[in-house]
Amino acid sequence: VMVEAIYEPPQESVDDSEGGFVLLDDPNEDTVEQLASLLGLRKVGWIIGHPPREDGFVLSATEVITAAELQLEAAGGLTNEDDGNNSTTPFVTVKVTIGDDGKNVSVEAFQVSHQCMTMVAEEVLEIGPNPGFCVVNDTFTAIQEGKPSKTLSNNFFLIVVPIVQHESSLFCCADFPRANRSFDDRHPSKEELKS
Repeated sequence: VMVEAIYEPPQESVDDSEGGFVLLDDPNEDTVEQLASLLGLRKVGWIIGHPPREDGFVLSATEVITAAELQLEAAGGLTNEDDGNNSTTPFVTVKVTIGDDGKNVSVEAFQVSHQCMTMVAEEVLEIGPNPGFCVVNDTFTAIQEGKPSKTLSNNFFLIVVPIVQHESSLFCCADFPRANRSFDDRHPSKEELKS
């Protein structure tokens, strides 16, 4: 997957929501899709930014389930209509946070497994009280280490995707204004971005 551009849809940070954010209706969505298509581009992922989390907590249940839904959408479902094989998707989840040293930025990329995509499509996985685990819907049974389990670690579903730096051949020297940030016209310093 090669990223040439990033579009930030309108959203609000909401501490008491399941994922900590709410995506708002995007009046520009169709225009953005058309423009991307004219440039030969398509959606290949989404980015999650968050403050540092406890060790071992990579993605929340909300993020894992959303990633699976987005991958399913990008793949056009669970199976390839042409040959009946499992669908593959280039869709990636990128996690951005402060590095372990507290100074540098940490960027990691993931996909969720086909098993996770299947479980989300069948509505097996749900969001529960512990964000580090997906809850198994009462109408299903998950077997983990040979025993029935009502929760599954989110990390079980994650596949690490390597990140390689590249220079865009499509975009060069662009200085676009910050989109969807009309409430915030300041330019934060590096110190503010770290907090």
